[in-house]
Amino acid sequence: MPGTPGISWLAHLGGLVGGVIGAWFFRDRRTKAPATASVPAVATPGRAAPAVPDSGPAGHPRADLHKELRDLGLL
Repeated sequence: MPGTPGISWLAHLGGLVGGVIGAWFFRDRRTKAPATASVPAVATPGRAAPAVPDSGPAGHPRADLHKELRDLGLL
């Protein structure tokens, strides 16, 4: 609560404002690809197996980050 001794409410307010501005500034502005079913891809005669979506081209600035997050099971 504002006015509680020993707690800086101005610092908390500044952190809130800075966090919202930072989140808006660093948001991912690309459109998201539609989610695919988690059913394993199976090739049938005459049809190729569907491609597994990738996180983007290898030269993408966040490709390494996405790979690490996938390896950790977070993506």
